[in-house]
Amino acid sequence: MLVLATLTFSSCADSGPSAAGDPTTPAPTATSAAPADPAPSASSTSSAATGAPSASAAATAPATFDASRFQAATFVTPSGNITCNLTDYQGQAMATCEIASHTYAAPERPADCELDYGLVITLDEEARFLCVSDTMMGAADLDADQYGDLDHVAWFSLTHNEPLVQYGFRNAVLGYDQTVKVGEISCKVTRAGVLCDNARTNHGFTLSKASYDLRSYG
Repeated sequence: MLVLATLTFSSCADSGPSAAGDPTTPAPTATSAAPADPAPSASSTSSAATGAPSASAAATAPATFDASRFQAATFVTPSGNITCNLTDYQGQAMATCEIASHTYAAPERPADCELDYGLVITLDEEARFLCVSDTMMGAADLDADQYGDLDHVAWFSLTHNEPLVQYGFRNAVLGYDQTVKVGEISCKVTRAGVLCDNARTNHGFTLSKASYDLRSYG
């Protein structure tokens, strides 16, 4: 059964308010910055050797893909800036997303975290930042048997999307206005970022280059 093997993390969590809701240290919001996840233009694309995404990855149609039968779904956004992994093990669903580059003010690192903090958010019962030592880069590679099987990218066969070629990886991409669902958790890609929600607990998060939000619908 799949787990997020690419990340090694401690139990550090963001116990304070999110950047979107902290009045003392507000993070930039998407309304005050350029869209967080712009579609690659033809002028900005190049070969895989340069790490630039291919333009064809953004040419996708709105849709919702239910990957529950695969019990996992790993994807990158069309810009390649965010990688997410959804799993559902014995009814325990989880989504974890990592951002490669951001301009938001990262949350304060917990005293017991000596690793990277402020780049990775996970959602199960609720959303929180993780203290991590590794990266999710390449986790959505359609050609690498990274988890011992390819079920984590099998959902991509449900789409008509083109893979995102970046840094030598041929990644499963979730297009703008598209949603993938595994169990009770779903993630949607928009031009403002990635939105993930737990339908059972009414908790979720938004992650973009300019801002983040750890939220509850109460």
